[in-house]
Amino acid sequence: MANFYKSAVLLSLFFGPVTSLIGFRFDLPDQEEHCFYEAFDTESVPMTLEFTVLQGGQFDIDASVTDPDGVMFYNESRLSHDSVTFQPSNGTYEFCFSNEFSSYTHKIVQFIVRPSAISVRGLEAFRLMNTVPTLIESAMDQVRLACSDIAELQWEYRLREARSRYKAEELKMEVSYMAAMATICIVISGLGQVFFVKALFTDDRSKSKERPILRTITSADVITG
Repeated sequence: MANFYKSAVLLSLFFGPVTSLIGFRFDLPDQEEHCFYEAFDTESVPMTLEFTVLQGGQFDIDASVTDPDGVMFYNESRLSHDSVTFQPSNGTYEFCFSNEFSSYTHKIVQFIVRPSAISVRGLEAFRLMNTVPTLIESAMDQVRLACSDIAELQWEYRLREARSRYKAEELKMEVSYMAAMATICIVISGLGQVFFVKALFTDDRSKSKERPILRTITSADVITG
């Protein structure tokens, strides 16, 4: 039973921090503000909020964080990306992102709330249990830390991939618009040249029709006259 209890504690500590990443991606319309809420307890480790603007306008938003007592300890304006670390207390925190200053462009924002540092909780738990972890248990705790690092790296990779994809889509749209405008200009220029050349030949024909016809006077015409 003791071994089973130790295994259960180790597995819970192994998988717990890997799923502690709280991330979200959302559309932020112009002249609007979106807020998100997350509850923490007094035993929480220091947390870090990271956010970035993936698409829209000048890639800037307003961001703020409010603690359970209603104190806004973080409030910044017109940022494209930033991070803030705080020690959570028992209660619900409010994370707000505002695009109220923008009049016509919406933004795509991605943010994450994660532990600022991953402690070796498995080894600490075994010390509290007055037991010494085995080599396998220590290795599993190190694997847990590695999995946490991998989760953060995957998040950063997805962030860069999303930003590059949105940038490529914007570039594609700009190239398509420029190509369409160039095609329209070429067609209009070609039609204009055709009508201009046609007008030149039409004027020559009309002038040639208005010219008097000169007839050669013969001797018969002189006698008749």
